[in-house]
Formats: sequence, structure tokens, C-alpha cells
Amino acid sequence: MSRERSASNGPPKPSPSGGQTKTDVAVSEIRKRILMGVYPAGSRLRQNHLVQDLGLGVTPVREALMQLVSEGLLLRRPYAGVVVSNVSRTSVVESYAVRKLLERHAVELACGKLTVQQFDRLAEDTERMEQAHAADDERRFHDANYEFHMGLYDAAGNAHLRELIEVEWRSFPRGTFGLSSERRERSILEHRSILRALQDGDAAAAGAWMVVHISSYEQHVLGLMPPSVSSTGEH
Repeated sequence: MSRERSASNGPPKPSPSGGQTKTDVAVSEIRKRILMGVYPAGSRLRQNHLVQDLGLGVTPVREALMQLVSEGLLLRRPYAGVVVSNVSRTSVVESYAVRKLLERHAVELACGKLTVQQFDRLAEDTERMEQAHAADDERRFHDANYEFHMGLYDAAGNAHLRELIEVEWRSFPRGTFGLSSERRERSILEHRSILRALQDGDAAAAGAWMVVHISSYEQHVLGLMPPSVSSTGEH
């Protein structure tokens, strides 16, 4: 771093402590059912059926479908409506392999360029992750996590590299696979390990910790997916 600075029985209920809306509940439940294979790749999701399945109103279900389409987990196809996209174990492994290469390099580049202000923002993002975790607010947690990563990659000073990383993130958008409480805690610890390496000016260690961080989330994602999901998304 620069020396400028020293499958359930029913849908979950909204949690007031976490600020979860009915749309959040619908997004979470639809996402979980897709990953568990209840709604397999290529299957059509009809809004009226989802309203009955989830026991929620039309508005939150419609908004959830719009959000999941924007994330890429669902596709809107002519004459077919909304269908589940192909998220396979192979596609997850391939995407995370690319992420490890790109993001490790970005962190190593950033290590010698970080200013005091940039480092402080990264530390603040990690603090916001802790606060969101304590409040069980997954949306705020994801937002702070995104700001941490993209702030770090911005500091690398390579716009093309930053763009490539953003493309990979969009292929498996934040929030697509959800986060357990244990995974959130581990993510915070990994961020702090990255920060310590950056503060020490150890580019190799910072890059290595980023690989550990991405690999552990990859295993979390794969653990949520049915073993029977093949490389083509068939069951």
C-alpha cells in the first residue's frame, strides 16, 4: 500500500429486524427453489402459480420476477414468458476460476497504489458488512461487500481489468445464491485478512487471501446446488 497512509414448508416471513420486504421474501424463496432444483433450468415460471406457491401477493411476486430477470437467474423469452436460466455446477466452477485470476491480479496491482482515503473506505465497507450482519440485513451486507470489492479493483488503476471483473460478477450476480450467517461471518474475516495484507504492503499475501475468499464462496455456492445438476443444467 502507498505510504500516503499509515427447501422449506412454506415461504419465510419478513423479518422486521432485517428490514425484509415481501418482495425480498419472494426473491429469496424463488432463488432457493431454483438452486434446489424445485424450479429446474428451462422451466417456465407463471406468476399466478408462484402467488399460490409462495402465499404472497401479486405485486411482490411480479417485482421479484423482474429483479431475478435483471440478475440473470431468470430469462424473459418471447412466447414462453419467464423461464429459469441454466445455472450449472460447471458454469459456476468456470466462472469462479476466471474470477480468481482476475481479482487476484487486481488486488496485487492495488496494493502498491492504495491511498489513505481508499484504504479507509475499504475498512468502512467492512464495518458496514459487520453492522448489516448483526442486523441480519442481507441486502445491506451485499451492498457493502460490493462496494469493498469494486473500490479495491478501482484502486488497481486498470479500467479494462475492472470491466472484465464486473462482467464476471454480473454472470453470477451478488445475492443470486444467498448467504448463510456462517458464510457472512467468514466473509468478514476474509476481508479483514485482505486488509491486513494491504496495510502491510504485502501484495502476494493480499492476492492469496482474495483467492481464498473467492474459493470459499465458490464452495458455498456449490454446496447449495443439487449434485445431480449436470453441466447442461439437466436433472
